[in-house]
Order: sequence, then structure tokens, then C-alpha cells
Amino acid sequence: MGQYYIPVNLSKREYFNPYAGLKLMEHSWCYNNTTNHFMNLMYSSWYGDNIAWVGDYTDDFLFQDMFEDKPSDTNLYIYAEDNFKFVGLNKGWEDRTYSDWGDKYKIIKKIKRMNVFINFDKKLYINLSSMPKTVSYYKNGWGFDTKDYTQEQLDSMVQSKEIVKRESRIFAPSLLLCTSNGRGGGDYRGVYEEDCGLWMGDSVGVLCSKDECKMRIPNWNEFKEFKPRFVEY
Repeated sequence: MGQYYIPVNLSKREYFNPYAGLKLMEHSWCYNNTTNHFMNLMYSSWYGDNIAWVGDYTDDFLFQDMFEDKPSDTNLYIYAEDNFKFVGLNKGWEDRTYSDWGDKYKIIKKIKRMNVFINFDKKLYINLSSMPKTVSYYKNGWGFDTKDYTQEQLDSMVQSKEIVKRESRIFAPSLLLCTSNGRGGGDYRGVYEEDCGLWMGDSVGVLCSKDECKMRIPNWNEFKEFKPRFVEY
């Protein structure tokens, strides 16, 4: 069965529901409603907090020591939804984040300036703009199966507008912060699958540039770049 996820702030006892589908690889793409809202929080009120991307198949004991009132037979997904403050823009996954398309493009432009995702505990950072791109093709709004076509044929079909080519990037932070990848449908299956969850529960944040990092983080010279290379099978 499919596994659903919610981003959870362990420090502030807050969470929100993904807007772009509840399964991990439905919403783990750059510049959709879910990851845009998460990035806004990480640049502002969630900056430096302990964060996990919590699946509903998470082990009951995970993070048990952080919450004295959490029943030992209840996992964090259920506990957070019942006890934490909701900080989403709407309670549910529906696409209601933007009032109009102009508003959407303004927000995406703002988010694209936030390029440095930081792990304060491990003294690592990710350059989000350097994540590998995934290329997909669509026809009449539906995914187009490319296995019987050469690249030259696909390029010609794009040029004639028979199909549409889209480039996207996997949103690495949600995979690094997730608690239970591989246990349900919609989870990440691909290269470097073992890296999923490496950062779960860590203190993280996002800033716009390395120059801003130098100004705001006194020991920035101790941080090293981490280069996740998530690509789905």
C-alpha cells in the first residue's frame, strides 16, 4: 500500500500536509506547492530546527525519547497529526496554495534564490541548484512512453509540439529527512537509495547563497558540501 508523509518540526511540535500528493515521490520535486512552503518555513520560522519527513509506516519507537507524552505504540505520524500545531496554508493536500498564477511565479522566483540547504549537526550543505535533472515527456497532459523512440525523434516531436518536454529536479531534502523510505508505494526507488533518511531529525535550514552563509554562520568554514545524486529508476 502507499505510504503517506508529513514534514514535521520536532523542535516546535509543528507539521503540515503536503499539497502535491501525500506519497513521497508525488511531492518530492523542486518548486511545487509542498516544497515551496517547506522552503519558506526553513528560511524563516523553522530555520535551525530539528526536522523529519515522517511516513505513516515509521517505527513506533523513533523519536520516542523526545516526547514524554507520546504513547509507545503510536508512531510519530499519528502522534504529530493529533498533537502538533498545523502550520500549512490549508488542512489537506489540495492545490490551494496560490491565489493566481502570477502569485505562483513570484513565489517560485523567490524560492529559486534559496540555494543552500544546511545541516547544522553534520556541518554539511547542499547546493540545490546543482541537483541532477530528470527529463519527462507528456502528450495531451499525460506521461508519454519514450521507449520506442530515439532521442532525435523525441526532439523532433517536441519541436513540432506533438509532445511536451519537462525538466525537473528531485527535492533532495525530503529524501534525506524521511523516516521510512522503502516501506510503501510511492517511496523513492533509485540510485543512492541508502542515503534516504541520513539527515532525519537533524537541525537544518536554508539560506540564499554562500555569502549569506558566511555572514550568518560563524563557523561556516567548517561546513563541507554534500552532493546527493538521487535519480529514480
